[in-house]
Amino acid sequence: MNRAFYAWLAGASLSTFDDAAVFFALGWAATGIAPHVAGLVLTAYTLPRAVLLLAGGVLGDRVGPRRLLLSGYSLLAVATFALALTVHFAGTSTALLLLIAFIIGTVDAFTLPAAGAFPRLFARDAELSKALRLASSDPVLRPLPSSPAPLQRRPRPSSSYSPSAPNRQGPAGQADLRIVIQ
Repeated sequence: MNRAFYAWLAGASLSTFDDAAVFFALGWAATGIAPHVAGLVLTAYTLPRAVLLLAGGVLGDRVGPRRLLLSGYSLLAVATFALALTVHFAGTSTALLLLIAFIIGTVDAFTLPAAGAFPRLFARDAELSKALRLASSDPVLRPLPSSPAPLQRRPRPSSSYSPSAPNRQGPAGQADLRIVIQ
């Protein structure tokens, strides 16, 4: 594979991290207004992605993934700059957060399929499986846009069972809480 693929891979990984940071920041800012606003803002971010994802794939096939990605990322840069200026001069409002979440979610719906097609543009047939493995192998960054890891109750492991053995759970018979990374 050529250097351009690795440059794209670095940029795609950075973009994934950026998506996670923006998703977290929107939720955080909305929570500062009210808890229900956070739910609305995060829904305004994810709903267009779910609804328009197929349309994004069709558009990417018609205009080409490069053109679509450049247009989408340019629009996101302009929207982010406008958001920063608006927050600096006017402050944060529910309407502003809903609008920017909807814009980012909509643009993501159109750019995600194009980004998924990009490894094919760089790799020959013999290198395609390696390119696809590399493109999907950032285990640290890929899960970030999803919700935080769930807390699950797990009993402490015991090496042997004996009816006379003391209770291995915590005080008051509660199992300890552990974060389980998916």
